[in-house]
Amino acid sequence: MPYKNPPLSKKVMRRESPLQLLPRGAQVLLLLLGVMRCCLTQDARCTTPFGSFPDASHCDRYVACWNGRGFLQRCSDSMVFNPVTKRCQLGLECPGLRSGAPPSGELVRLVQGLGPRDGRLTVLHNGHWSYVRATGLSTAAARLVCRHLGHPNAESSSLVVPLTRGSMPMVDMTCPDGAQNIVQCKPQSCSDCPPDSPIATIRCMKESSSRCPDRGGGRWEAWQGSCYLVGVKTVHRGGAAAACRSLEANLVDVQSKAEHQWLSALVSAQPNSSIYYTAGQLESDLQWRWREYRTPVTYARWWHGWNSTVDSTRAPTASSAATCLVLRRSFPTTTTPVSAGFYFFSPEDCLAARGFICKAPKKDVGCRQGSGVDYAGVASLSISGRACVRWDDRRLNSVREGGRSGRSRVPFDVSLLGAHNFCRNPDASPAPWCYVAPDVIEPCDVPLCTTQNLITQSSVSPAQGRSTTGSLLRPFRPTRSPRGTTRSPATSNTSILPSILAMMATTRRNRNVSDRTTTTNNNNIRKASPPLIISSGSSPSVKIRCPAPQRQCLDEDKCVSAAELCDGVRHCQKGDDERNCARFLAEFEQFQGRTLLLQTPTEDIRGQDVAVCAKLCIDRQHCRGLIHDAASKKCRLTRIGVASGALQQSATESFYELKSRRSSCTGRLQ
Repeated sequence: MPYKNPPLSKKVMRRESPLQLLPRGAQVLLLLLGVMRCCLTQDARCTTPFGSFPDASHCDRYVACWNGRGFLQRCSDSMVFNPVTKRCQLGLECPGLRSGAPPSGELVRLVQGLGPRDGRLTVLHNGHWSYVRATGLSTAAARLVCRHLGHPNAESSSLVVPLTRGSMPMVDMTCPDGAQNIVQCKPQSCSDCPPDSPIATIRCMKESSSRCPDRGGGRWEAWQGSCYLVGVKTVHRGGAAAACRSLEANLVDVQSKAEHQWLSALVSAQPNSSIYYTAGQLESDLQWRWREYRTPVTYARWWHGWNSTVDSTRAPTASSAATCLVLRRSFPTTTTPVSAGFYFFSPEDCLAARGFICKAPKKDVGCRQGSGVDYAGVASLSISGRACVRWDDRRLNSVREGGRSGRSRVPFDVSLLGAHNFCRNPDASPAPWCYVAPDVIEPCDVPLCTTQNLITQSSVSPAQGRSTTGSLLRPFRPTRSPRGTTRSPATSNTSILPSILAMMATTRRNRNVSDRTTTTNNNNIRKASPPLIISSGSSPSVKIRCPAPQRQCLDEDKCVSAAELCDGVRHCQKGDDERNCARFLAEFEQFQGRTLLLQTPTEDIRGQDVAVCAKLCIDRQHCRGLIHDAASKKCRLTRIGVASGALQQSATESFYELKSRRSSCTGRLQ
């Protein structure tokens, strides 16, 4: 038999390790520490396991660290990471890296707003963009800022208390009495401003787009006699030109520094900022021209690189394929693009899919002298862009058994104005007007024949129809003659006003005639006695009956519009237009002793009761609530509600949210 080794004992077969000699609890702990050391190595970019830290090579990026792992993040446009506050802030500079953009030619800039006409006010001071403290900004200065930017006027100015301002500098800007230009206003450094100092915000008045092309879905923006539209799709240069032609427009040309700054603000407000085609193109003779307009490029502000001192009016040398002039804001630094804060001219190829801007002149609808009582042009849209109703529409001139239905605001048959829907001024109102609905009247955007200011949306009454643009609207009051007097008709060869006034005078002389319709001797025109004027006997006094929704003052022949009710200003002698205002609070939900955590007010109202503030909030199209301080009698209107701003406890303030405009998250969370 072959020899076999004797079996080894179990003690000889098993070799015990030092780990097995430890207690079981210690073994488990050592295993966990080994796994963590193997799989969770510390990122070299993270100083600590948790927090945000600057990127070593890019000013607009930072590293977000979580449990030792680093994730590269990027700040928003025109913002950089501040390694001290560890937050993104507005600017182009941070310690260790300077991304200096060439001068854009701007003096003031509105940033972080909801559109091209509003935002936080910044000024160029000592070579740096600085916030303007709200307490040092007057209403006159706000108007100068808006006019400098090419807008008709300032609509409102308010303050914003930011969550953090970081190292962004702040200045106080004061303007001398009677200043006519923003250059006369001098900013002064505010070295002692605390980080939570209120920042001035401005909303400039929007021009009416009613004279812009009909096509475009209401996306036209009017500025200084032209209309602009930013395309919603990205296409190549040929597709962009075709898209503009389909809208009865052309690709945009830039003729001045002011227009260039407006275009930069316009495209900066777009949700997806990119590169935009213009009409500029390099021709075969190596000259830049606005192709669709067949004119040379006389104004230019080209991009030559970061910290460049080259003359910006000279076109840079580019590749042979770069024959299209585009507006561009982001340019490369070392490896990735960084925002320059302004859209410069740049030569690029014409085949890439990019955004585009269309431009069209405002439609010629004639002009008016003064209030336009003799206007006979073809304007057929109201100042809010709504189509006018034909004057011979039956809804405007319906006759009942007891007389006129009261829908017509003037006491005569408006069908006499003609079988058309052109704007007219038959009652000597401040401007030509028209009906946009049977019960809604709005003035028209008819330019003056002189150098007077254009009629803007501040002429429209919220009671007579809200504008679709969100501007603050003011009452539109017709002029009236004193009681017991007769207005002399205006003399004009093209106006129908004299015949209308003569008809009104004949109607007054026949006061005792019943309201039944009669037939004229000449043309069988059916007419009815005016329901808005009531008289008795031979007394020359005239009593006015105000049409809905207007209200008549007590013991006065004066009508007050719905916008003038509870607006904090006494329009009636006895003040009855400012009574019973508490009824408007029923449309709000009150959060007593609580206020918004994120406060971005759009308008400050001082010295008014909360009921007046509630009425004003209802009249403002974008107002969703108000913050009321009962101690100081101050209200702040806001565009955000509880869903967006959150609530916090407050000892002095209470928040009122408008129920009809309340935001809801229903359907947004999956």
